[in-house]
Order: sequence, then C-alpha cells, then structure tokens
Amino acid sequence: MVFLPYINLFRAIATLFVVVNHSIHGLQWGAEFDNLETSRALKIVFSNAALLFVFISGFLFQHLLYKYNYRTFLLSRFRLVILPYLIVSVPAVIAWVFVFQKSGWSIPPDFYSQPWWYRAGFFYITGQHMAPLWFIPMIAMFYLLSPLFQWIDQRPWLYCSIPLFMWLSYEVPRHWSPWISFVHFFSVYLIGMAASRYKDRVLDWSYHYRYVLVSLFGLAVVWELTQTHYTQSYFNYLNKLVLCFLVIALLHHYRDLKFGVLGWFAAINFSVFFLHTYANVGMKLLFAGGPGTSIDIVGNIFYQAVYVFILVLISVIICKLVQKMTGRYSKYLIGA
Repeated sequence: MVFLPYINLFRAIATLFVVVNHSIHGLQWGAEFDNLETSRALKIVFSNAALLFVFISGFLFQHLLYKYNYRTFLLSRFRLVILPYLIVSVPAVIAWVFVFQKSGWSIPPDFYSQPWWYRAGFFYITGQHMAPLWFIPMIAMFYLLSPLFQWIDQRPWLYCSIPLFMWLSYEVPRHWSPWISFVHFFSVYLIGMAASRYKDRVLDWSYHYRYVLVSLFGLAVVWELTQTHYTQSYFNYLNKLVLCFLVIALLHHYRDLKFGVLGWFAAINFSVFFLHTYANVGMKLLFAGGPGTSIDIVGNIFYQAVYVFILVLISVIICKLVQKMTGRYSKYLIGA
C-alpha cells in the first residue's frame, strides 16, 4: 500500500508541535525564558519537531523506494516542497531585507552592509527568514543525496551503523546552519528508513512496549528540565526519537478509529507549517508593536492553547482562501 494513514496523521501532529513551539515566545513568561517554569517545560516537550519530520521523511522514502527514480523524485520534491518554500518566503525575505533588520547569532555582524541580493540569497539558502524554514534547505540535502540512501537500503546490514551516527548526532548538535543540521539529523533519517523497512516488527514491538516508551519519554523530558539549562540538548533528541516510535505505534494500532479534525488537518498541515509564522508575526505586530516582541499577556497553559488555536485558525483561513483562488495550483504555492 502506497498511502500510510498513520504516517499522514503523524505528520499533522508534528506540524502542531512546530506551531506550539514557535508560539511560546508570543506570550510573556517572565524575565528569564529558560528557567524551570511552565514555559521551559513546554519548550522541552514541543521543541525539535524537526526530528519528527526527518524521521517521517526517511520512513516514507524507504516505503516508496520500489518506484524510486532520481529525476522523478527530485522534480516531485521541487514542485511540492522547494517551490512552495520559494514562493511563501517572498514577503518575509522582502521584509527582512528592506524593512526590518534581523539580529541573532545566525546573522553575520556586517550582514546589513552587504548588497540586497546577498542578504536575500542568505535567507533563501539558510532559511533564517522564518522560524521553521531552515528545515527546507536542510531536507533538500537529503533529497539531493537520495541515491546514497537507496544504496544503503539495498545493503540492509548498513543499518547496523545507526548507533555510530547517533553518536555523531551527539557530537554535532543541531545548528542554525542547514549543513550542520544535516549531519545532526543524518541518524534520524536512517532510523526512519530502518523503521519502514522493518515496519511490521517495529510497530508490533513499539505498541507492546508502549508504556516503556512513555516512561522513557517522560524521563528524558524531566532530565533535560532539571539537569540542563537550555533546550534541544541530546536528551531532547532522545525524547523525540522515542516519541516517533510511540506515536506511529499508537496511530497504527488505532487506525480504524475516526480521527475527525486531525484527519482533516492532515490534508493541509504542510500549508500551516509554512503559514503559521506569518500569523504569529501578524499577531505580534498588531498587539505588541514588532515582530520580535511578545504580547503583553502573562503566559499559562490556557492562554497558550488559545494562542495556538488562533494561529492555526488564521493559517487555515489563509490556506482555504488561497485554495479557493488558485484551485489545484495551491499545492505549488503553499504546499496544500
């Protein structure tokens, strides 16, 4: 079977993780964000959803290898991933090149003394113009190197090297640079491929030991919360890896259930991935006066849930308007 409903639903869940993570800074959580409070717990649980997407990408790549053709694969990825990225990015790139000045450790000190085309190129190549979009240049490297991954799958004994690459993920932490992040997430892509190749055993094992996986996820979250002073440590890598196996096992086991809104959302989740940052920035501009500031509301679980709901709602409305205006071409514009 080509279509895997449980993976499609997992992709929707991963998108919701991305939206929650990027919305946390929209509210006021106190003078120090990274402290042992609710905001940091939320950040640890919901951050690094990129790992979920890389796992899904590796899983689906292996699942569809029986019909793999390099040229066809690249054309498909360009039309459905790269082209929407290029188009959706236009307003953000224009804003950061000509209107606002972006700061941060990923932006070179002399950046705004460079020509406009250099700045625009930098944003497109690195994805630093919008919070989630660094992922697209990074995943594009997996697309370009897809013959390597086909070669690996044809020699399944090479999956035994996964522990070595997991060690490499520890030695090379996630980074704003898509090239360094490619190295960091290489192990995750291989794990996703291996999970697909041996999916029957993986799904059975993961469901059978679901309570063990829940415990491991919780332990990794608590350890990062209490033993580190930042988020997205190697323990975050581990908790998201455990979450991958737990979620696909549960979604597969309960595949006969009607997932309702989640199933509907799965059909447009990629557009929400692209559009939610615009909704987030729009809210900040409207209620906080700038794209890098937070709305003057003290954060808690309830307000955070409301804020996430509003961002998703705005993104869905924009998606539906674009779909209505452009019809079947909308997937090349916004990914849905």
